[in-house]
Amino acid sequence: MRTLRKAKVKLQYALYNSGTPEYATDDNGNLIYDDDGNPIVIGVSKNDYATPVEFYADIAFAGGEAEAMAFGISLDGYDSKLITLANEFPITETSLIFKDSTPEYSGGKLVEKSADFRVVKVAPSENFTAYLLKRIEK
Repeated sequence: MRTLRKAKVKLQYALYNSGTPEYATDDNGNLIYDDDGNPIVIGVSKNDYATPVEFYADIAFAGGEAEAMAFGISLDGYDSKLITLANEFPITETSLIFKDSTPEYSGGKLVEKSADFRVVKVAPSENFTAYLLKRIEK
């Protein structure tokens, strides 16, 4: 299965960060380094997402019996399917997808509910990767 350029739409994905280091800074906002030249880590933030990245891909809002067999799961829990070339993007099951919405921030962190979809399943193959998406209730 190949994707047609004219069938692709503009989307954004945000990858989950399991922990982003927070660095010590001086009064001017410059990083403080240890004796080895490494920035001093004062803590690790949790549960945040990286800045969304723009990409183009096929997105479909219908399913079928053939897809159920390919994924090997009940497909009741998904709303749409995203198709990309194999290993084209680092999207995982913890990623957020923005289609029509604009990413919103609160306290410098991405608001999860500002995304349109959450990736619930990734099915790679030799030529393409399919992602099952679940709509985020707003």
